[in-house]
Amino acid sequence: MKYIYILSFVVLQACSGQVSNSNVLENNDMHIIDIDNIEPASNIKLSSYFSSLEFIPLETNNEALLGRINKLHVYNDTLFILDKTGSKGVFMFNRRDGSFLGRIGSIGSGPGEYSSLEDFTIDIENRRLYLLDSDRQQIYEYELGGCKYLTTVSLNAKANRSYNIQYWDNKVYGDLFFRRKSTKNDYMLCELDMKTGEVNNFWLSAQQYNLGWSELFFINKAFYSQPSLKPKFVQLFMNVIMEIDNNGVSPFLLLKSKNWVSEEDLSQKGDPYERYSGLFKTDRIYGIGDLLEGKDFIYFKYMEGMTPWHVFYNTKTKDVVHSSLVVNDLLYKKSVLDYIDINFCFSDNKGGYSYIHPFAMGKFIEGVHSDIFNHNASYNKLLDLKEGSNPVLLYYEYKD
Repeated sequence: MKYIYILSFVVLQACSGQVSNSNVLENNDMHIIDIDNIEPASNIKLSSYFSSLEFIPLETNNEALLGRINKLHVYNDTLFILDKTGSKGVFMFNRRDGSFLGRIGSIGSGPGEYSSLEDFTIDIENRRLYLLDSDRQQIYEYELGGCKYLTTVSLNAKANRSYNIQYWDNKVYGDLFFRRKSTKNDYMLCELDMKTGEVNNFWLSAQQYNLGWSELFFINKAFYSQPSLKPKFVQLFMNVIMEIDNNGVSPFLLLKSKNWVSEEDLSQKGDPYERYSGLFKTDRIYGIGDLLEGKDFIYFKYMEGMTPWHVFYNTKTKDVVHSSLVVNDLLYKKSVLDYIDINFCFSDNKGGYSYIHPFAMGKFIEGVHSDIFNHNASYNKLLDLKEGSNPVLLYYEYKD
């Protein structure tokens, strides 16, 4: 079988929507991880990278019964949380005590009201917040402070659709999906005109970078951002994380493996779900996600079949530690086999935010009452948790 590395070593620049292949990449800042040549660790202790853990239970309120935390952004002690499945909206909570502050917009057909929220992004400089309605292919603009609705931008979605958006340096970017089989002229990333809804520039051929996959049955997170750092972009079958900057897009991190999923794997017979779920029974690698950039390390997950693998990459020494098991010794008093997953969803320059998945809240509450967690200054906040409580955030502070 022929193995394919998706990365082409070029600098990608916006130029009337075209990709320039003329410049050979010479970028010492790009990180390359050859996972096949690194011996897996039996486990990874979180205390090797983080110094402390803070619990942030979110207030359980009839106006905001969260089904899932699909996205988190933190700004000025306010937690902005997207829930696409339960209460279906963007909700605000106080960072210090988890108290509920309010909801941005609502479901409906009036000005600023939405049908199906898929993503949001924040423009800190101009104090704007943008909500993406995937059904209507519209972006709603709100004031960041008082959350006042300002305007609606309708995207030109005749042939393509966007499901994720990202603000950066006075521009809004979106991913691209098509209502047909992808061609060599179909791209995955674009810059959106926030006045007309048209696509100004686009990058990253789906055939070249994502093995031709542009199916709409499964929409994963595409953008990763944190304060003061350039946004990152990756799709389901890309083995390279791209970085967005003023000049366009450039490779940030490459994950190499002979077991990376191939175009042949994805071209088997069956509907998209059958072809995707067929990977679960293989040793094929795919699905880079949960990216977090620490002070001197990069963390991300990837999938091998149905097994998630965790990677910690030291940006100074270039050392890599990867394992299928993370020991959360900051949470548990002693090592346990039946542990709660790590779900990093946002990070700042001091630490990273994870959350307890709603499906794991019962196990988490049981752990609180069984006294198997380490006690700290925020532990008492957990004692009032009960069945039906909103999820809990966990903030891991980086080591100095």
